[in-house]
Amino acid sequence: MFYLRLFWITLWTAKSQNHAVIFLGREEELDELHTLFEENRHIFLYGIAGIGKSELAKAYAKQYRKQYTNILYMEYTGNLYQDIVDMDFIDDPPEISEQERFQRHNRFLRSLKSDTLLIIDNFNVTSTQDSCLSVVLKYRCRVLFTTRSQLSEYCSFQLKELKDIPTLFQLTSVFYSEAEENRAIVEKIIETVHYHTFAVELAAKLLENGILTPEQLLIKLQEEKASLHNEDKIKVMKDGQSKKATYYNHIHTLFSLYSLSRKQQDIMCNMCFMPSSGISARIFAKWLELPTLNEINDLIETGFVQTTTRRTISLHPMIQEITLSETKPSVTRCHILLDSLQHICLMHGMEVDYYKKLFQTIGNIIELIEKDDIPKYLLFLENAFPYMDNYNYHKGMNGIIQELKCLLKTKSIGTDSDRALLLDFSGNS
Repeated sequence: MFYLRLFWITLWTAKSQNHAVIFLGREEELDELHTLFEENRHIFLYGIAGIGKSELAKAYAKQYRKQYTNILYMEYTGNLYQDIVDMDFIDDPPEISEQERFQRHNRFLRSLKSDTLLIIDNFNVTSTQDSCLSVVLKYRCRVLFTTRSQLSEYCSFQLKELKDIPTLFQLTSVFYSEAEENRAIVEKIIETVHYHTFAVELAAKLLENGILTPEQLLIKLQEEKASLHNEDKIKVMKDGQSKKATYYNHIHTLFSLYSLSRKQQDIMCNMCFMPSSGISARIFAKWLELPTLNEINDLIETGFVQTTTRRTISLHPMIQEITLSETKPSVTRCHILLDSLQHICLMHGMEVDYYKKLFQTIGNIIELIEKDDIPKYLLFLENAFPYMDNYNYHKGMNGIIQELKCLLKTKSIGTDSDRALLLDFSGNS
């Protein structure tokens, strides 16, 4: 018998009670999801970023929780196999291999029946990009995927814009205390950002902070190329993900209006590498050598940084894309973060309980960072590899090997020592 630490879906309080308002006006969609689950085990809830797919999935779990014995939640990190490996089973022996962990966890998940709901959030890939999808689709439990990808070969349910002014005005009122006094202008703002839920939320928080008056904000939004008259269609990108350019322009405008301080920009720059499932605010602050959480809390107030009651912080995918473009994270700019992670990896005899988050962060650094200091970057990779080896984290080890191979194939990059280490790593992976 295997025992899993189940991640029960809860609606967050305090900050997160704001998320509950987003569910208003989605009662019909909740009913449709429930009807689809009567005849389908697996549903792909898809649509553009920022319109509430994740919130709808959690609202469904809350509304129909009495119909399920278990509700499990998994944040997709780009590799279903690894996500299943990384699930926390109480009775997993610490010495078992990654393959054995997958077999044990997969066996348990296969044993679950229709009284279990598994939510896989942010599954933003095509069906051919993750070979483990076919394994998950054999599970007998109910599986709800949220995704920006349109997987038409499976049972799919498209979530569209919530074009309901009263509901979106109610959302605005949660974040902006003077919404009622400025109702006419606020409703114009909602129309101008094309009823996009996330843009409405950010606009409301900006108004509450007093950076602009409602009239000033409306003018700024109307001036941008993504104004109401720009009716571009939703585009399906080459990877199957849906995207609408106007929404990104709105978010970009709202982002730029805050005029973040240099310290806040640096925090956002480094937040780009954090796991999509979030990380402890205190661990992140320690990595950046921040004396307090004040700057992070200020960014939470803007809506750029998301948080839960457990003080886990993350970036909304749209904010991450804009931050990457605006701040251009590099080895030089993010040297404090890299030094902190490297310091942990050099403590070979010391284990940390957040090692999965650590390795996911390193993986994101490899994928996203600008390599403007190659010697420092090579040293970072070479010190991270043995620490991953201690935990049998093969995904990360293979990622480092591939990165080193790519870099060192250029003769002018690296030393003989770097190439010798690569050979050694390749033999141990």
